[in-house]
Amino acid sequence: METSAHPVMRSQTAEGLYEYFLVAPPDEAVCERLEREKELFYNRYGQPKPRTGKPFLTVSGFWAHDEMEDTLIRWLQRITGDIKSFRLMLNGFAACPPKHLCVGIDESKELRQLAAGLQPIDTYVQSNACPPVRFFKQPHLPLAGSLPQGVYERVVNDYAQKPFEASFYLTELVLLRRRKGYENNRQVAVFRLQPA
Repeated sequence: METSAHPVMRSQTAEGLYEYFLVAPPDEAVCERLEREKELFYNRYGQPKPRTGKPFLTVSGFWAHDEMEDTLIRWLQRITGDIKSFRLMLNGFAACPPKHLCVGIDESKELRQLAAGLQPIDTYVQSNACPPVRFFKQPHLPLAGSLPQGVYERVVNDYAQKPFEASFYLTELVLLRRRKGYENNRQVAVFRLQPA
């Protein structure tokens, strides 16, 4: 599965490291609603629509050496193996730096618990001379990005009060990786959650 590029993390990277993202894909119904909303957005603001894959919610991101991947997958299988599926609520739009428009996610104790459960991954990558894991404390689903300043300012005003509500059950997490910056992510592993 190739997916769209995710913004580069703000870390200094050593040569030879891969960038990994643990992401939560929404269900098909939510993906379709987001795609319709994107279409409306790009038509309304006259912006070129980027070629992107399915949207996903980024839970965490980290850098690691290639030879660490098998161990990371085993640890993530153990960590996610006991987690039950849970509902995520999408609510409204938010301005996300730098110059992005996103769909907000209501705060979720399950996401906080998931982040806490990932602490061993942080310890492991740091013990192998890699930067700390980046946990996304306020997750969101990107709708539009890299907007020109004038368009971004209009968008922030226009979308401040625009409603958007949806929900989906988080049933799996996907581990993606890429070599550098803006190349496409490649799916490495899928971790299915327990039925709710």
